[in-house]
Amino acid sequence: MSWSDWIWRLLNDRLYDVAFVALGAVITIVRASGITINDGQTGLKFSFGRATRVLSPGFHPLFPFLQTARVVYSRSRTLDLPAQRVETRERLVVFADANLVYKIVDVRKAVIEIDELEKGMLQMIGIGVQEVMRVAKRAELARTAGLDHALTETLSARLEQRGVEVER
Repeated sequence: MSWSDWIWRLLNDRLYDVAFVALGAVITIVRASGITINDGQTGLKFSFGRATRVLSPGFHPLFPFLQTARVVYSRSRTLDLPAQRVETRERLVVFADANLVYKIVDVRKAVIEIDELEKGMLQMIGIGVQEVMRVAKRAELARTAGLDHALTETLSARLEQRGVEVER
């Protein structure tokens, strides 16, 4: 029996196995050459290191090694700032914490302008809380709605440059 007869006989015996493996290999190659963006996410496609296109939910083909994509959440998210010590203008020491509800509206800015968005936003929240609380007087400290509004205004102006919309 020659080699070609043996291979032909083996293929006939294992035809379904070979077809299944071939189909799996094709699916793996197709899957590896693309990205799936889920609902509530937005992607940014990079070609040769440059941002080229914003990706909506769905499957998007990519050329391996030449194109990549970064995915960010586009739904509202919450970021918590742990309590920190703040000294007011009247020399009162208070402990303040904050929660930020935000949404990414400009993916290009959110991905490109700042390396780690959440880490940078935590630092901006801390600075914003310090600014708002430092100028607050004793009577204003009891009214948290006014402080919330002032903090929202301060953070909206700063985070708008990063493609982030402050909701609360």
